Amino acid sequence: MQLDPENGGVEALDGYRVITPSGKLIGEVVRASETEMVVRMRRLGRSIYRPLAQEFAIVSHRNRTVVLQISRRDLRGAPNRAAALR
Repeated sequence: MQLDPENGGVEALDGYRVITPSGKLIGEVVRASETEMVVRMRRLGRSIYRPLAQEFAIVSHRNRTVVLQISRRDLRGAPNRAAALR
């Protein structure tokens, strides 16, 4: 596990690809905390940012991926986190 000292020792997951259990690309992690990560999803040339609780994801450091354990629809329905990134 790689820790990010600038983020209070939280795992450095920025840039990890977020995929479905079948391997379909959903987006990428842009920020992580102890309890959740923020996923950037691109659609029609726009980026939307959604929170993903750590408990609903399986992290593979070897492949630099995060596998969703919830539906894509549930992730899309989560509140927008774009303001939190500013």
